[in-house]
Amino acid sequence: MGTKRKEGDPQSPFTWFSRELVVYEDDRVIVMSDIRPRATVHLLVIPQQFIKGVESLRRSHIELLEYMDRIGRKVAAETLGENETVRTGFHRRPFRSIPYLHMHVLGGSFQAFRSRFRYTEWIPFTYLSTFSAIRRLDAVGWILS
Repeated sequence: MGTKRKEGDPQSPFTWFSRELVVYEDDRVIVMSDIRPRATVHLLVIPQQFIKGVESLRRSHIELLEYMDRIGRKVAAETLGENETVRTGFHRRPFRSIPYLHMHVLGGSFQAFRSRFRYTEWIPFTYLSTFSAIRRLDAVGWILS
């Protein structure tokens, strides 16, 4: 399943990002502001359990993904309000910029028009929405990388 991260561990997000970016944390996830926001709200939801990426997910991770989605949307709504559209998902290898599972949460307006496409499934095999990831895991138990 994975291992629990510890601060200072080379696989910890805090090796690469400042703790000051954390906006929410519990025993299952860390939510932090993206260092290069592409939208009004751009958060990363990172499981406390180390998972390499979407290609490492299995059916047993569905509940974790649902939790990550729920928390990410809740934190985004605190800034945007309840009625704003929020999208969540994952970049696929080799398009992800950090080597561990992290879910993007984007809401509000995009900074650049092309960013809109970077965070959609419009270009095959680059990005996977959380909904599609869960649907794929439920159907076949794994995700093609």
